[in-house]
Amino acid sequence: MNFNITKSLTIRLVGIIRIATLFFSLSCLSIDAQEYRLPPDITLLEQSVALTLDPNKVIFSGETNLSLNIKSPTNVVSYHSHNLVIESVVLTVNGKPSSLQIANPDEYDIVRHILADEISGKVSLKITYQGQFSEHSTGLFVQRKNVESAYIHSQFQPMEARTVFPSFDDPSKKAEFQFTLTIPAHLDALHNTHPESSKVDGDKKVIQFTKTEKMYSDVLALAVGEFDENVLQKTALNSTIYAPKGLVYSINDDMSALINNSVNYISDYLKYPLSYDKLDFFISPSGGAAMENVGLITLNPSELPPNNPSSSDLCEFRKLIAHEIAHMWFGNDITMQWYNEYWMNESFSEMFAAKVVQAHYPETAQCTYTPQSEAFADDNNNQTTLRYFVKHKGENESIGQLVYTKGFSVLQMLEQATGEPEFKKRIRLYAQDLKGGNTSLEQFTHYFSEFVYVSNMFDSFLNQSAYPLITIYKKENALYLKQENYFDDVKRWTVPLSLKIWDGKSVSNQTVILNSEEMRLDGVTGDASVFIGANGVGYFRHIDESGNNPFPINVLNDAERLSFMENNEGLAKSGRIDYMKYVDTLIHTLNTLPRDSIESEQALYSLIYSFVEFVPEDLRLDYANFLTSQLPKDIQWNDILDQDNGGFWIEFYGVYLDNEAVITLAKKQLNENKLQDAKHRLEILRVLAANATDSEYKALLDLFFKGDTSYKESVLDALGYTNKKHQVEQFYEFLLSDATKELTIDYRFQYPSFQPALSDFVAQYFVKNKDRILKRIPEADAQWFVYNVITACSEKEATSVKTTFSGWKNIDGLTEKLTTVLSNINECAAEAKNKLASIHERISTINTKQ
Repeated sequence: MNFNITKSLTIRLVGIIRIATLFFSLSCLSIDAQEYRLPPDITLLEQSVALTLDPNKVIFSGETNLSLNIKSPTNVVSYHSHNLVIESVVLTVNGKPSSLQIANPDEYDIVRHILADEISGKVSLKITYQGQFSEHSTGLFVQRKNVESAYIHSQFQPMEARTVFPSFDDPSKKAEFQFTLTIPAHLDALHNTHPESSKVDGDKKVIQFTKTEKMYSDVLALAVGEFDENVLQKTALNSTIYAPKGLVYSINDDMSALINNSVNYISDYLKYPLSYDKLDFFISPSGGAAMENVGLITLNPSELPPNNPSSSDLCEFRKLIAHEIAHMWFGNDITMQWYNEYWMNESFSEMFAAKVVQAHYPETAQCTYTPQSEAFADDNNNQTTLRYFVKHKGENESIGQLVYTKGFSVLQMLEQATGEPEFKKRIRLYAQDLKGGNTSLEQFTHYFSEFVYVSNMFDSFLNQSAYPLITIYKKENALYLKQENYFDDVKRWTVPLSLKIWDGKSVSNQTVILNSEEMRLDGVTGDASVFIGANGVGYFRHIDESGNNPFPINVLNDAERLSFMENNEGLAKSGRIDYMKYVDTLIHTLNTLPRDSIESEQALYSLIYSFVEFVPEDLRLDYANFLTSQLPKDIQWNDILDQDNGGFWIEFYGVYLDNEAVITLAKKQLNENKLQDAKHRLEILRVLAANATDSEYKALLDLFFKGDTSYKESVLDALGYTNKKHQVEQFYEFLLSDATKELTIDYRFQYPSFQPALSDFVAQYFVKNKDRILKRIPEADAQWFVYNVITACSEKEATSVKTTFSGWKNIDGLTEKLTTVLSNINECAAEAKNKLASIHERISTINTKQ
């Protein structure tokens, strides 16, 4: 599955929400597998599922047959079921059926039937049952908003198939499935495979689909309703885009080429063709950006590029489509053994998505350059390890940046250390050997066993949290490297480092493996300038304490310059370099480099983030005035509207610097009805919300009802940027209304917290409206809601969060999340003291001179 991971402030903070710590380690894997897993010696060969579905009802019924092979004699037959009403269970052994007593699932959703006698060999289970459509975008649910008629859709990842049919809902239990759907005669149905037969009988229609390839239950998919279809005939499999009738959306013109480029690149790279004969897409609002269902990829309409896309919009969309297609190999055909290896599904797909975009769309590949920069925002000593222990469905319910970006960064380090040709050869062997099966980290690293550092490298980065700080320093006229934990705890990593070395005339390259606390750089003169992390690759921060001349920035490529800027941002945020000296470099960038440059975009992003993360209310005005006095003033805002990075300029100046010209521009866009097709619609809406009178804010609320799903998403992502308490209450009441019932709302509660002056009001609202909020959030997601207030870095914030959620501790998993949030806030608060001291000193100096 792909959550929206575009480079925006909102999503970067949402990443914090999604990947919070579980305080489990892989050592827990010694727990008896029988406790939370289905027996390893029972195989699901194939399963048929017959469902009777009607979007106008709340209940559905089903019958399923599971064909099993039992390797060792056992007196227990088990399967997964969650919130299903089982009516009958019939076990057939050697052709003899017998009814089993109904049994309840345990805390792991496992139903166990104890038999009088042991059985083995091939047996079958026939189960009849009833289920209820979910009220959230999980399992099997009904959508009614923004379409001509209600339709049914599914989301089975993670561990949600068991809410729709009794199953072996386990990635290691891959099987062939065949679905038969009985639906109202005027409706149609979509599935992973093509229809085999369709028969109308009165007011009912029975559709049987062809049997699937061997696959795991998470990537099964169903949709029932009235659908429009758009056949992309220029694609190899005549891919079809389906959407509920009445849903407004637009597909980029190069969609066909993008599909073909993705399939062809990955097939050629791996010498391993697509394993499926269907590659369609279904446009529907859901909790994430997309879902990699075999043969029927779900796309959230909010992720489709606007009519006037920027290069960033195109990059993110192309990467998203390539990512979901890459899943047809990594995740769907080569599947994790268990959810502790979920990173393998996402990181491999993210890596190949980047390769596709860089190969075919190099002019708009900037979103693929520095994946580690997104992961750093989530990772520290208190976060879960990338390979983390999962027993319950809820523990894998919310996922975030780390499984995409940290794993991808580690794979990049491996590729750069081994060399691209060698990496390609070995990953190709790995993929071909594991084709159609299951995988684990140990199986993957086996293919790189000749590189003695690889096993330790993956162990150090995947089985422990946080990341190293690499320091280059000089001793006795020689250069040395040392590593330490960035977060002041004793940890060591095995780190492949790709260095660029400048001798004053030319650049040379060197790769070293840092697997000790420190090492001498052999073959490098003591006065050389060294850049750590060639091509922006490397899951670490780095700092130069050698005293040598700085590495010349002009000889770095785009990825390296962005990596350099983001690295300095991290060092400044943690107080390792003076914060205002770092801000000076951002100001210099914005005053000297082209306003549409990638570096300017990064500088604006960093300045926006400073307001959200740590600048308190009593300092915001002085800090904003200082920045206004130093930053460009001769800006032609109509020209900025057309720039790809114009949204960053508009949001920074209009929301945080209260620039009248930008506010006037935003109001003009609204009054002239240009928002629907505006290139930077979201940022313009945020400026309007941040500066709205009561009547203007009411008008913004009404905009929600005047556009397609993508437009509604933009409005919701903007309304929370108000700085008035009564408007915040209007925003929250709107989130909890029926108008937003089919959209994800939980992370949107965080937006008002971006204003420090509103944090107390937000906390009070959460306390007063706990029950209403929890009613609108999926049960398994409730434990993560505490992350919606982690925006400010202060002891006051920690006390407020602790008090706010003191009454929520009965929610499974929330106590652990709360502990992590408090720890993160306290750590952030300690770092903020140095930054605030730096800002205070600069501002007081200016005031004294004045």
